[in-house]
Amino acid sequence: MEFINARSNFELVKIKEFTHPNKFKFEFLGDSLENISTECMVEILGSRKPILFCEGSKTDYDYKIYEKLFGNSYTVIPTGNCLSVENSVDACNMHASTYSIQSAIGIIDSDLKSSEEVERLRTKNVYSLRCNEIEMLLLDESIFKAVLNRTFKSASIFDDFKEA
Repeated sequence: MEFINARSNFELVKIKEFTHPNKFKFEFLGDSLENISTECMVEILGSRKPILFCEGSKTDYDYKIYEKLFGNSYTVIPTGNCLSVENSVDACNMHASTYSIQSAIGIIDSDLKSSEEVERLRTKNVYSLRCNEIEMLLLDESIFKAVLNRTFKSASIFDDFKEA
């Protein structure tokens, strides 16, 4: 978007279809961002929902858990490591009003961060788990039993396992 806004005397073109190696179908959008439909802006800029950045990739537990917990309210985007989450939240929120994009928050593992560091991150809309890593939540008895219950299994399975 910065690239587009820095140009004058331009015409926006959307690639509607591509077939390898060099077959394109284009849609000409005009010479102003105002001429772009809301649908096209959503395609260009992403979700209408606020953004939730998390650590990891789409194959990691972080993304899978946050997508299940918050996917109805947020577009969950994994960005790699903790610093990447912080930088992504900063960049998104800095440009949100300029480019009509949604605001963002981040969730990261605590990774033994000090309370001062946790508070500094919170002021930037990056929230730290109370445990070191998201996977540790899977070891919490109340969460484990809630998952069993949600999957229509008896919580006694956990008690039996614990006793054995």
